[in-house]
Amino acid sequence: RNIMPLSLKPLSQCKVFIVDDDEMVRLSLGVILDDHFSVDAYSSGQAVLEACEDLLPDLILLDINLPDISGLDICRRLKAKATFENIPIIFITSTYDTECQNACWEAGASDFIGKPITASTLIHRTKNHLENKLRL
Repeated sequence: RNIMPLSLKPLSQCKVFIVDDDEMVRLSLGVILDDHFSVDAYSSGQAVLEACEDLLPDLILLDINLPDISGLDICRRLKAKATFENIPIIFITSTYDTECQNACWEAGASDFIGKPITASTLIHRTKNHLENKLRL
């Protein structure tokens, strides 16, 4: 049996978008992830939707509560387009109730990470989702 090697791009070249209206959150997530991936940060839903059209991200870390468009709406909009349907979207949330978690899953989330963020968990979950996506 032949096993074909996967031609995966290195994780360091994977484009990760951070979307949060809190500058400190954007900066801290960026610092954690910068050594591992190519990171871009956005402060609004509209900005990230426009950026997705120009620079196809490999993964999006998305705050649920944004001032202009809710993270859930952004997730639904992206998942509705064939271009973006395979991009993992991980919600960053401080709300852990079942209703919120179900809303994330129903919007098309791949995962969610609770605030306050644990650096190692963020890095490992991001890597795992990127590796899974690259295998598609």
